[in-house]
Amino acid sequence: MLISAYFFFDGAFLRFEPGYDWAPLWAAGRLAWTEPSRIYDFAYVTQETPLVHPGDLRPFIYPPTALLLFSPLALLPFRLSLAIFVATSAALLARASSNLGAKPLLLVFAPPVVLAAITGQPTLLVSALIVYALLLLPRSKSKAGVLLGIAAALKPPLLILAPLALTAGRHWRSMLAAGGTLLALGFVSVLNLGFDVWQSWLGSLPKFQALITGHEPLLRNTVTPNGTAVRLGIDPLVPSLLGLGVAGTVVTLAFIRTTDPATRLIALIGGALLVTPYGMNYELAALGPAVATIAIRRVRDGIIPALWAFSMFVHVSVVGLAAVYCWGAFKLVHVPSVNDRLMQSGVDVPA
Repeated sequence: MLISAYFFFDGAFLRFEPGYDWAPLWAAGRLAWTEPSRIYDFAYVTQETPLVHPGDLRPFIYPPTALLLFSPLALLPFRLSLAIFVATSAALLARASSNLGAKPLLLVFAPPVVLAAITGQPTLLVSALIVYALLLLPRSKSKAGVLLGIAAALKPPLLILAPLALTAGRHWRSMLAAGGTLLALGFVSVLNLGFDVWQSWLGSLPKFQALITGHEPLLRNTVTPNGTAVRLGIDPLVPSLLGLGVAGTVVTLAFIRTTDPATRLIALIGGALLVTPYGMNYELAALGPAVATIAIRRVRDGIIPALWAFSMFVHVSVVGLAAVYCWGAFKLVHVPSVNDRLMQSGVDVPA
């Protein structure tokens, strides 16, 4: 809470107007009802966005499936839609985290979560959906898959490793449910917005990446190794390939060796941020439920949460990501395999 108080008084609250990131989502949601062909017109969405600073370009870059959520909320006045969206997302995240064994009060006051809430980022909602899915996965695979499909429809980059994870864990029913949910939502979006909108979205992705890499203030707040490499003037191909190798290995082991949802959350989301080219500091909030499970009994127990929180202030969010990810991977290495646990319990395991 003290960290968050510092976050506010340091000027973050003043720099980021409430709803600053929700504004283009709300604007695109309104365009979905009137001019869907212009949803991925960066300049036009900026013109329709209620909170714009001079010289800003505020594009909408989420997939058309996300508009199935944003467009109904866009029928409400901007501030009311923001309040409903953030309050609902935070409540779901707090409840999901509580079921994970985290302390919800500490979570909602954590700086990455505060930043995501202030700006109106969907990260909180997506993280809650993923946590619920991981909690349900061992006993209700179809429901878990549906939740993962909905999360992927909102923020595909955070679920980029989900197919590998579900394959490693042999969660075939979950994969079918996730894929079916995503296809169904895609079909509904085509019926409502037309197929051309999907083509516009795909065409907007390279333009958006170029916008990020060419804008130093945005690049400074990236959390991915790719973004850090670009910022340092290094070829991003090498860190991206290394990240893919590490993330693929860790997420595979996480869904084979353990059913611990906190470890799986780190492997799934943390690994996605190692792989995807684009990810901003507020994406650290998605790891919050796992970080909030850390029991702080000694000073050294607070190192990981502190790095996770403070890395945002000095524009090295990748350090916070690396700290949490290494902690999760270390836990994973020390988890007995499924066969080891069966043998320890006296069950015969075929050779």
